[in-house]
Amino acid sequence: PASRSSPNKILLQWYEEVGLDVRPWPEKRYLPPKMRGPCQSDDPEKCLWHHRDRQQCFIMSCMAEFKRMNKTWVLLTDVDEYLVFNQIREDDPVVPLDKAPEGIPTMNDWKYHNTNIGGSLHGGVIDGTVNGKFTTSDPIITNPKNEVAYGNTVMDIQGKQYFLRDDVAFLEATALPSAPPNVPTLKDPWFAGNSLYVRIYNDTYDNNEDGSFVPIMMDWEIGDAKRRSFYGGHLIVDTKGRRYYLEKEQELWPRRYSAQDSIAARRRLPSTGEGSKSILDVLKGEAKKGCDRGALGPCLSIPRLLYGSHENNKT
Repeated sequence: PASRSSPNKILLQWYEEVGLDVRPWPEKRYLPPKMRGPCQSDDPEKCLWHHRDRQQCFIMSCMAEFKRMNKTWVLLTDVDEYLVFNQIREDDPVVPLDKAPEGIPTMNDWKYHNTNIGGSLHGGVIDGTVNGKFTTSDPIITNPKNEVAYGNTVMDIQGKQYFLRDDVAFLEATALPSAPPNVPTLKDPWFAGNSLYVRIYNDTYDNNEDGSFVPIMMDWEIGDAKRRSFYGGHLIVDTKGRRYYLEKEQELWPRRYSAQDSIAARRRLPSTGEGSKSILDVLKGEAKKGCDRGALGPCLSIPRLLYGSHENNKT
């Protein structure tokens, strides 16, 4: 976000060297006029959200462009990230489960709040829905590897245990392929307090033209539990009781793998120092076995460089 110079000179070297198709986009290609240019505020928080809003606009436009090109496998990455094999190691986190162990209740639409209650022994609290009731745990004593993550069981200081559902996998599995009859479709969401700004299509309520950018009033607050099930392919209801369908933007994503399938894919990776196999070699090998190309997903890790770049207006 602090960059002030164009990367074109560097990026176009890849076209000259290996024929990589590089298409730099100026901000007017994907941003509305009010969002162009650097942040003008002195508030770091406002500038952070200025950057993230711009980033979201770019990603949505980029994915739409690839969809028009009928591309079915797209990787979104930053310039300070690089790909390495995600091999299984001794210090790996606890392997997630696909369903709760017998006798342990499942918590849905959950969120961990790191309150640091009790110093190093106790973690924060978790809230979510258990058997249809919104529940807040006591301070959490986590599992042996201190993992508070989906597919794991955690225990609080009262000895109560909860299995944390993989909410994203559930929402993907239960998503509707298209809007029900007479229900408008919403695209490109942008949040502002209790309001949701979207592009609306098939507006059967107010007859807005397709693609109009309109506000939708919701009964949530930032961070409120009601917003956790906001996901493409599902319906939302505004304060007037009107139903809307959220575009299923993840339709072309590689299919989500179960925990067991992900571990199996990682175990097929070459060991460190085993010849000079590249990520492309592994991808081709998986394809020859008849595997879905999406199987490469759990095999990759994307670390970030320790230091980022910063340019001031004088450079």
